[in-house]
Parts: sequence; C-alpha cells; structure tokens
Amino acid sequence: FQSLKNLISITRLVKYNRAYLAHMVCFENGSVTMSTSSDDPLPSNFLGSNEEIARRDIRQIKKIAKAINQILSIKNNNTRALRALAFWDSSSCSGNFERKAVELFTALESLFTTGNNEVTYKLANRMAWFRYPTDIKLRINLFKEIKAGYKIRSNIVHGKYFVESKDLPLINSLHAVTRKILLKILSNRKLISVFTQENNS
Repeated sequence: FQSLKNLISITRLVKYNRAYLAHMVCFENGSVTMSTSSDDPLPSNFLGSNEEIARRDIRQIKKIAKAINQILSIKNNNTRALRALAFWDSSSCSGNFERKAVELFTALESLFTTGNNEVTYKLANRMAWFRYPTDIKLRINLFKEIKAGYKIRSNIVHGKYFVESKDLPLINSLHAVTRKILLKILSNRKLISVFTQENNS
C-alpha cells in the first residue's frame, strides 16, 4: 500500500487526467502530509491559467489525504477501503489492459462483495445503487455495464480472453465510475466508517 502514500497516487484519484506536481504530499511518520512551504509555490502551469481551480484542487487533495490518514490509522489496516484504493491505484498505473481490468474489479469486489455466491449480480446491483441511488435509468445502465465488464474480467482470469480495442471504452468508463465511488467514500466520514469495518454485510 506504499503507493497510496505519495502525491501522484492522491492527485491521480482527485484529478485523474492531470496528475500534476505542486505542493508535495508525502508520507512522514505514518501520515500523509501536504507541504505548505513558501519555497514550494504553485507553478504557473499547475492547472493552466485558472489559479482558483488549482487551489480548489489542493483543498480536495488535502481532504483526501486526511481521509486516507484516517484509514491508515485503523489498527486493522486490511480494510475494504484500503484494499480498494490500492487495487484501483495499481489498475490506474498499469499499461497492461488485462491487468487493468482484473485489478479494477478486484477493487470493486473489495468494496461491494461479502461472499462467494452470486458475485456478479451482487457487485453490479450494489455498485449501481451506490452510484445512482435516485436515478433508475442510470442505475440500470451501470448494472449492465458492470455485468459486461465482469464477464471480461472472468474470461481473462480463466485464460480465455485478451482485452480487445472494442472493450476499452467500457473498461475506462468503469474505471472512472470507480474513481468517483472512492472519492464519495473518502469525502464522507460515515461511509469511511462503513467501509473500514472488519465485517461488512
């Protein structure tokens, strides 16, 4: 889980397509911290010309860093939330699409499954409800996407399949949805508590 404790991983989660370098987030004495040194000013090209967007992103990075600290401080650090973050981050870094797909669904299973029965249905249903609790149309569409993606994942694991170009939009879409789900969890104390309990049902 070491990769969760640095700037790139946290900014990747906050601003996935703009993994930028500015105020350093670093792991010191068991905590993720944000450098506020006057010797480390915002670069002019931090996020283009809009300084307000840049500063807003820094605030969110600090918030996410604080949430990850909270998770890391738990005695049993093998929690659902931490496992999901680690696998999502690894999936983000992978240039191998088969590995990307498998690790993505491992992250999702860490969050939304509790047993070995009806894994695909439970994962798709729980994730769709969690992402879209009030929009039935979007929920149904996501449910179908997850089932289709999980079929790809299963075929990869069982040696029957390689990811094809036609699969990439689906995998990338589910990767983005997972990122939003992780941010939703990390932005809510009650959800952090739910996903860091030793036994979730």
